[in-house]
Amino acid sequence: MDEAKTKQILWFVIPLLIAVLSVTFVGNKFASVSTYRDTMEVLENQEKDILTLSATAAGASAAITLLPGDVGTPLADRLADISTDFMYLLAVIVLEKYLMTIAGFVSFKILIPVACVLAMACKFAIRNEGLKYRIAMMTAKIAAFAVCLALVVPASAWCSKFISSTYQASMNEMIEEAKNSTDTVQDSAKKSDGDENMLKNLLQKAGIGVSSLMEQFKQSLTKISRIYAYMLVSSCLIPVCVLAFFLWIIKMLFGVSIPIDRRFHGSHVLKGMRSKQKEEPDER
Repeated sequence: MDEAKTKQILWFVIPLLIAVLSVTFVGNKFASVSTYRDTMEVLENQEKDILTLSATAAGASAAITLLPGDVGTPLADRLADISTDFMYLLAVIVLEKYLMTIAGFVSFKILIPVACVLAMACKFAIRNEGLKYRIAMMTAKIAAFAVCLALVVPASAWCSKFISSTYQASMNEMIEEAKNSTDTVQDSAKKSDGDENMLKNLLQKAGIGVSSLMEQFKQSLTKISRIYAYMLVSSCLIPVCVLAFFLWIIKMLFGVSIPIDRRFHGSHVLKGMRSKQKEEPDER
């Protein structure tokens, strides 16, 4: 068997083998939740933190409304709003959990086989050199995009894990402080039966006044807002930045087009040089 025929067989067998493996073994592997066990653990921890912070903010808001007077109403409203805002972050986390398996399915059961079919068509079915080059570049871009799509959620979760470690200790401390303040107000409110003067006395007996409680809740709001900003970056912005980074790599790798018909482009270059040489004596 001559070398040319061997190359043709390899050009047919290798893409076909890659497509079959991608649809069967690799596709099933990357479409399974068990493959992303570590990533899923990171996302579930973020989900628990979001639910805890949302419940803490809602509880603090409800506790402030029990205090005498309407001075704490704006603070209670802001805590209630940020408790709702955490639900949007929760939706993003749930979406990422589903996107992992969906992205693996699309990448290895659809995009990679399409790229393999295009590679075989480029070798055996297309004769026009310009079209062949464009199809080849499209094939490379589809394959690269498929790999990036499968890696974007695990990569972003890996980055988010490092950010979450920076605020985990302060978050636990804040939750404990807010929970103690909330429990104190709620227990005193139950004993006072709606009597504001009695509520003030019970709070003073507990060693804490209304003004100091308000100050603690303000500090809790500040800390919750800061943690919300961290989570917004780790849960929303980092996945977008990771995807943009992967797309930038694809553009850097395949964005520069190389002319196929060099004689055609070269003729235009020569014509431009000749016209420029004719114009230079006239300008002088």
